[in-house]
This record gives sequence, C-alpha cells and structure tokens, in this order.
Amino acid sequence: MTDQEWDLLEVLYIFLLPFNRVTARFESNKQSPEIDYLFFAYDRLFNHIDDVLFSLRTPEALGSLECVAVFTTALESMKQKLKENYDKTNVPFVYSDAMILNPCCKLSIFSEPTWSDIDPTPYTEGFHRRFETEYKSKGRVTTISHGLKRPAADDIDDGNEFQALLAQRATKHSRLDDHKRYMDIPNDSSIKSALGFCKVHQGSFPDLVRMARDTLPVPASGSSVEQLFSSAGHVATWQRSCLRDSTIADIMMYKAALNLMDFVEGELEDPEDPE
Repeated sequence: MTDQEWDLLEVLYIFLLPFNRVTARFESNKQSPEIDYLFFAYDRLFNHIDDVLFSLRTPEALGSLECVAVFTTALESMKQKLKENYDKTNVPFVYSDAMILNPCCKLSIFSEPTWSDIDPTPYTEGFHRRFETEYKSKGRVTTISHGLKRPAADDIDDGNEFQALLAQRATKHSRLDDHKRYMDIPNDSSIKSALGFCKVHQGSFPDLVRMARDTLPVPASGSSVEQLFSSAGHVATWQRSCLRDSTIADIMMYKAALNLMDFVEGELEDPEDPE
C-alpha cells in the first residue's frame, strides 16, 4: 500500500470510529435500550462531521491530502442524510420524553451551543402535557412534614394555643405533582440507569415512573428485532427440517424471553441486595 492509501485509511478510521460506537450501543439488546441517549448521539455525530469537514478544509490539518475533494463531497452528502433521519424524531415524541425522563440529562442538551437556535418549548410543554393528561393521578396530594406534629384537638387550650398554631403551620401540604418535583431535582451524572432510578424512586414519583415504564423500554434501533427474525436460521437447521412453523416461533419467543429476563434482572437489581 502507498503512503496515500495509508493516509486514506487513517482518515476513514478516525471518522468512522464514533459512528461505530453509537451503532454498537444502539444495536445492543442485552443492555438498556437507551432511547434517552438518541438526541445526544445525533448531536455528537453532527459535531463530529463538522469537525472533520473543518479539518479537511484547513491546509494545516487534513487539507493537504489528495483525497480532500472526495471526502468533502461524501461528508456533505452524509450530513444531509443524517439530517433527514434526525428530522424523523420530530414525529414520535418518545425520543424527547425519554431524554427528559433521564435524571442525568433532562433538559441539559438544550443548553449546548449546537442547540442555541432551537426552541425547547415544544419538547418541554409536550412532555408536561402528556404527563398531565395520561399519567397524573387526579386529586393526589403529596404531604411534606417539617418535623413538628400537629397536636390533637383535645390538647389545644388557652394555655398552648400559640404553640398549636405554630405546629399547624409547620406541617405544609405541597400540591406539587411528580413532574414539578422531578424537574426541580438537580441532574445527577452519577446515575447509571434511568430505569434503575425509576425502580429506586417509584414511591416518590409513582406517576412519573408509570410514564417512564412506557417510554424508556422502547428500543432506539430496530436491529434487535431484525436479529430476532434472523435467529430463525439457527433454529430451523437442516437437522431440524421437520419442525413446524409454530414450533419454530415458540422456540424463538422462548429464547427472546430468556434474554429479556436476564436484562430485567440485571437492570432492576436492588443495589442494596448482596445477592
């Protein structure tokens, strides 16, 4: 191979590495579906393409390579194709809702420079509207006590009326719903799993957890489904050519259920359980 070909391979490797990592992350069906990571993945890939294009147009960087014209044309077409795919995320709301339901990020991506010209209002208001109409428990009130108990009626007399008044005011009833209290919590980058967070805090945010259970398990890619259908070739081999179609379907579903059980047990494992 010539030096020019080695330079070409080096550029290809550097450019495709982030795409390979994102693809492998979304294709995995043995870990968290990570639908909440999709916006960040797109943001990273767009930034990566822009960085490589800038480097190709800079003589002091990659601009001295003979393959600059070919690479630039290919990357411009690739960026346009990626944008077409990204625009499809505006149709279903699961992508934005999943990102907001991740306690590590919530709305943090909207503060990135690349999102400066994008209005986050449709995402935030849409999320709140779906929570209010589909998941919020009507009439539920969360009580927050500040340590002082309200005295019984029999204990209130002229001698301690003032203390009784203080005790009554010390107990406040917060009518903030799960959405408001969740959004007020600072982002915590130490949380490794949004689903694990929901399991631990399902008592504190019961309505929000129900929304998360409907949103976060959605797979970010259809590759796991394609792999499931492709596994039929490992079941219906020439040694099992007499299997009925119903038997093949049952075996495939059974294998898929075993993989799902392994994932759920690992994802929702109690961190305090020594076992």
